[in-house]
This record gives sequence, C-alpha cells and structure tokens, in this order.
Amino acid sequence: SVTLTCLNRLLDGKQVTCQPVIDLNNTTAEDQHRPSRQLTEAVRYLHPYEAFPYSTRHSITCDLDHTEAFQPARGPGQTRLDNLAPLTRKTHRAKTLGAWQLHQPTTGVLEWTSPLGYQYRLTPTGTTPIHT
Repeated sequence: SVTLTCLNRLLDGKQVTCQPVIDLNNTTAEDQHRPSRQLTEAVRYLHPYEAFPYSTRHSITCDLDHTEAFQPARGPGQTRLDNLAPLTRKTHRAKTLGAWQLHQPTTGVLEWTSPLGYQYRLTPTGTTPIHT
C-alpha cells in the first residue's frame, strides 16, 4: 500500500482526477433511451473506434446507437452494453434505412452485412471478413 506522504512525493504537486473503475462484466442495463455517462464510457472503452468495418474514426466523435432498435413498448433494459455501438450519423442512417444489416451476437462482437451480401465481424481488436 502507498502512504499519503509517498503519494504526495510521487505526484509532486500534479493535479489528478480519480474516477470509478469501469467493469465491463458488471455494467447494468438501463431503462431509458439515452445511456448514462457510465454506460457511455463503458461502450467507448469497449469500442475505441466506430463500430463499423475498417473504420478508424474515434468513438468519442460518434453517437451511441442501439444495435436492436429501442422501442418503449418492448420494456425495460434495452439500453445495455450488448445493445449499443458507437456509430456516425451516416452509418446509423445506412443501418436504419436497411442498406446495411447489423447483428450483435454478444457483447463487443458486431456482425455487419453489406447491401451486396458481404459479411464482416467486428471485435474490439479489428474487422474480419466472414466467408460464407
């Protein structure tokens, strides 16, 4: 353990901010459409880049999108880590209008199908074509 005196010497007058640890295994589902700050941070931690094949756009510049559309009549718990992905508005529109199909079989894994039928698996480590 580190004493307060030792910590003060290590920091040497620097300003630090302590934030809670984000535990992706214990991120709870939420009932509202817009995710909380904590859930937003968890999604962006899981997906540092836009969750679209080969995208290099940082997720901080993206909106969080429900991979399965949020519908109030469907009930609580729809806003959760395994139903959110950071997408640009253009990508969101392509998905919503049906040009691209998106499926999230498990947390952090997204499977995209292009309008021409090409399939891609996206994980936090990158994109892989799915050969069928």
